[in-house]
Amino acid sequence: DRLAAHLRPPAAPASFLRPCPGPRSMAGLAPRRRVGASAAQEVAASAGPKLKKLKEKRRLSAEAPSTEEVTASAAGAPKKKPRLSAKAAGEYRAAPAKSSEAPVTSSELAIWAADVALPEPRQTPKGAAGRASLREARRWTPQEEHKRISAMKGLRSKMVRLKTEHSGVGSQKPNVLTFERWLARFALRRDSAKFEEPVIPADGVVDAALVRDLERVMSTEAATSIAQALATEAERSAARLSGLPPSTAGSAEQQGAAIRACVKRIRALALKARRKTPPAPKGKGVVAEGEAEVLRELAAEAGKLRSVAASAAAAAAAAAGDVPSPSSGSTASLRIDASRQRGTVDVSLDGAKPYLSISSAHYDKMQRLFARHAGLGPVDEASFHERLFCCLARYEALKGAGYQCAVPGRAFDALRPSLGEVVECFASPLNCHYDRFCSAFGPLEEAFGSLGSFFDFEPLEGSFEANPPFVPEIMDAMLEHIEALLGDASRGPLSFLIVIPAWGAGVGTVKHMEKSRHCRASSRIEASSHGFCDGAQHLDGTRELYRPSSWDTAVSLLQNAAGAKRWPLSKEELDKTFGAAMKEVVKGGPSLDQWENRGQWMGGSAKRKWTPQEGGGGW
Repeated sequence: DRLAAHLRPPAAPASFLRPCPGPRSMAGLAPRRRVGASAAQEVAASAGPKLKKLKEKRRLSAEAPSTEEVTASAAGAPKKKPRLSAKAAGEYRAAPAKSSEAPVTSSELAIWAADVALPEPRQTPKGAAGRASLREARRWTPQEEHKRISAMKGLRSKMVRLKTEHSGVGSQKPNVLTFERWLARFALRRDSAKFEEPVIPADGVVDAALVRDLERVMSTEAATSIAQALATEAERSAARLSGLPPSTAGSAEQQGAAIRACVKRIRALALKARRKTPPAPKGKGVVAEGEAEVLRELAAEAGKLRSVAASAAAAAAAAAGDVPSPSSGSTASLRIDASRQRGTVDVSLDGAKPYLSISSAHYDKMQRLFARHAGLGPVDEASFHERLFCCLARYEALKGAGYQCAVPGRAFDALRPSLGEVVECFASPLNCHYDRFCSAFGPLEEAFGSLGSFFDFEPLEGSFEANPPFVPEIMDAMLEHIEALLGDASRGPLSFLIVIPAWGAGVGTVKHMEKSRHCRASSRIEASSHGFCDGAQHLDGTRELYRPSSWDTAVSLLQNAAGAKRWPLSKEELDKTFGAAMKEVVKGGPSLDQWENRGQWMGGSAKRKWTPQEGGGGW
């Protein structure tokens, strides 16, 4: 107190007192020397305005637009949203989730980056036009999607029945995913020909690759006959769904002649089988070798007659105007039930089967994605549940969970320091890691953040990840599109991390990928030492999230010159980050043999009995 009194300046006489100037008048005054003030007080007083000016300069510099934004503004382009760069690598920085959203739960973070919102990548005018057209595309109703599930089940059953008729009971089965590959090849034709039907091969094309797949277990003639029958049935099923009359295979006279020829052939084969059948001992069903061959021919001819007759009946119904119309005007309602199993939500149409199940965490994910991207303001529960049912029904009809596996979230997190938050080129709302992705059903899934088909995607710049369905034609088309994007000198920095199998169908694509002039780093991960997110992970909360890989995986980083400068990554760094994360997810889980022999409780076959309680995998 005594020291403070000593340093306090003496009181001024009353004649020197005057009102203190206000803030406006103080702005132009230089700091004055105060009587009795210490040296430290003088320095502080003189430095104050300088510090204030320095802070203001830094603030203005931080808010200044980037060179890209100034150029775009001068050219008349729409101003980009502010982006925040999280790393020195210079990638798009994702904004945090909107504060208006519900709090992110730990169960959501376990399956996707719910706390990250990616900006939409800039595209060429052609790509932007395609993106805008997604909202104008046809909206399929829950009733139509429900019918599509039944139609797809019918097509699958027909393929099995035809195979049995041509090859006999107990013969070798076609390769796994033969049916799904047929659907995937139609998806390529659908995108180029702009078919409205999203799943069922509606073009009536006899798929040569399907014939090759079937030839592995049967004759060329039988494989061609099955492919023709499936093409006809698929075209007819798609026509029924869309409300259009199915095309007829030739005139009425030609169809009648075909039916008469089939009947004549069946009569001849039946007589032949009758003559070849030896009298069997009583109580024993012995079939001679010659008789079995005749019976197979008879079954094949009966299948051909069934197809021709069905086509003729459909043509007659179309001529009479008796064509079923789509049920878009139906008043059926959706039911949401979470009582059957803990952690699972069932969505059904009027409570009728099939009940489409989704885990609670994935339900919350879909709801959050819809809230961000549907553009409807507050979430409309009725609209959300309608889109949710359609999405679940679409993938239920598609099946093939084995080729819908996704890269684990840990691998994406490991890439963030070097490649940033990458946009997935082949994903779905159910298995995406970030909220922006390309998917197979853009018109349906754009409300959940989809950018549309990757083959219509025309980015100007950005970092991406491509893990396509393991179908040779899809993988080849993907690589061709990526090479075209990277070879376009008018685009900015581009980076694509490609993940495909280095075995079987993927060998050819891998060789071209690793020899590409744009390949900056390449690596291989051995089978069973790493894993992927299971393609059916969304069905219920009890499933194991990751599944061990049945094949070696090839990983390559393709970049243009600007992309390599912006996102540098060596082979060693790729192995230490991405490769290590892919291996980490299967540690302590089931072995490959245990996974392939898992019981029905874990989503496997009812004939397989292994469960985690049996041990052996540290699960």
